[in-house]
Amino acid sequence: MTVPTITDDLIAELEAEAAKATNGPWTAESSPVGELYVSGPCDEFICGAVDHVHDANMIALLDPQTVLALLAERAELKRKSRRYDFIRDQHNYEFSDIGVSNGNLFLAREEDGELDLDSSIDELMEAMQEQPS
Repeated sequence: MTVPTITDDLIAELEAEAAKATNGPWTAESSPVGELYVSGPCDEFICGAVDHVHDANMIALLDPQTVLALLAERAELKRKSRRYDFIRDQHNYEFSDIGVSNGNLFLAREEDGELDLDSSIDELMEAMQEQPS
């Protein structure tokens, strides 16, 4: 299976279509004669003549609210990623220490030598998970 590139145009198209589609949740169902179809919350017909139960289930799982929630989460993760990239890449800072003091993350800039910021963040995250609540 080839995974498509998620472009801004695709995101815009998904958001636009989700806004126009029948609200969810959607449900995959079987008709009295055994045909698979997908319906909306008030038994609105979404699509039918689905050949495989897995396809019907997938269609039902991707109701508009779910798609919009996934897109919102993706956007938030991209915002967080840009913040991290700003620290790590754009200014080529080298940090000598990373840690937590009074619940705040601190970064100390490296003057001589080099420190891998990715590894330091990973170590900090592991140390914080090991601390008792």
